[in-house]
Amino acid sequence: MKLISYFLLLFIFSAAAIGAEAINEEASMPADGRVLVSNVSGSVKIEGWSKRRIEVTGKLGKDSVLTFEVDGDTARVEVEMEEKHWKKNYDNEATHLVIRVPQGARVSASTVSATLDVRKVKGMQRLKTVSGDLNTEVFAAETEARTVSGEIEIEGSDNTLNLTVGSVSGDIEANNISGEISAKTVSGDIELVSARVSRLRLNSVSGDIEWSGDLENGGRIDAETVSGDVVLKLRNLLDTEYSLQSFSGRIDPVLDVKASRTSKYAPGRRLELSEGSGASRVYVETMSGDIEVNGTGTISRKPSVSKKDNRVTQQIDKAAPRTAG
Repeated sequence: MKLISYFLLLFIFSAAAIGAEAINEEASMPADGRVLVSNVSGSVKIEGWSKRRIEVTGKLGKDSVLTFEVDGDTARVEVEMEEKHWKKNYDNEATHLVIRVPQGARVSASTVSATLDVRKVKGMQRLKTVSGDLNTEVFAAETEARTVSGEIEIEGSDNTLNLTVGSVSGDIEANNISGEISAKTVSGDIELVSARVSRLRLNSVSGDIEWSGDLENGGRIDAETVSGDVVLKLRNLLDTEYSLQSFSGRIDPVLDVKASRTSKYAPGRRLELSEGSGASRVYVETMSGDIEVNGTGTISRKPSVSKKDNRVTQQIDKAAPRTAG
């Protein structure tokens, strides 16, 4: 492909210069090209469209430098502030970018205090903010979204994907996501709604975890917190092995099976059981948080439960049919 290169260093303003300047740049790029975006403060909106072009519009803040470059299959949109004005003008007029890219483009975008919003991009996404909020729409391509203190909101499209989400103190919220999902926070809450998952990893130190959806046959859920509560709402509780443990929190019954104490002389409760084939697995562990595992769908048959309690296995319903594991 013919090399197309645009390198624009635009409008370096001093504190006495006039206000923000309009941005209006565009160039051709491949339908599945790579797009690299960075901004310090303000906002970044990235939207996929049907054209094989990248278009950058918006407003460039004071003392800022815009680099716009397309080289082969890679486009770069980068905003930096003049080093000598960084501290002085950090809170001054920010840069706001609206970027349109081919729908199949692979996008890597990072901001400091700017918000980041991505829509209609069906290629791979690598998104990162420090304190800005992050919102994205995901499809079938692998997606990674991380922030330090910003909030993360993700909207799925019923497609199966690999999704990794991480936050330190910001909350994570995702809807209509399917596939292999991993979400981790330190003090933020996690709230996910899934169509169907094959592998789900949820981890929080002090934040609460709530997930609802359908676990594939043979799938696995691992959820862990220190002090946060865990609520799992499965459409189907059957053919699943459960291992739930809390040191000082409450564990609600699953399929009418109650948790038991792990020791006569110390706190701690555990609930371990296997229903039917036990092909799917749900493991939850917390130090002081409560655990709830509920079924949201209609139970299609009478449960057949094997309960493990202090090395004693009891068959709860021997008459109910079991399928091979």
